[in-house]
Amino acid sequence: MIYPQKYIYFAGTLDFEGGKPIGEFELVQKIAKQVGKENLLVKVHPRDTRSVYAEEGLLVDKNSSKPWEIIQMLGDFSNKVFLTATSGSVLAGNFLTTNPVPTFYMYKCCDTDKNISALKNVNNIELLLHEKSMQKIFCGIKIATDIKDIV
Repeated sequence: MIYPQKYIYFAGTLDFEGGKPIGEFELVQKIAKQVGKENLLVKVHPRDTRSVYAEEGLLVDKNSSKPWEIIQMLGDFSNKVFLTATSGSVLAGNFLTTNPVPTFYMYKCCDTDKNISALKNVNNIELLLHEKSMQKIFCGIKIATDIKDIV
């Protein structure tokens, strides 16, 4: 599978599960403005039956229903940047490969305060990324505080 776009965004379920929407769709729109729609591919979460990303004119991964970890193990993503609000698949994919991909967690660019699932995910991500024994493995994973951080 060939992914020509430089940026791959891993969408989650927190705009329609867990409480108040976190604004992930709006975040993706802002990212598209920053990097260009042609440079961004959205991997939609398998439970997301909405078509909001495609309706916005964004490129949506036709392989969204397939496990990302398998796709990453079989492909070359050395020139890519992974983006997500809270998806765990970017952690697992980077953990399983010998060539980790620069990755940005972008939950600080969202409103996670009124979504119980988002708060739990954020807490787990921060615990894992700050665990000393995991820092070598996840050294290319950063937490973005602004969309400009990803460029």
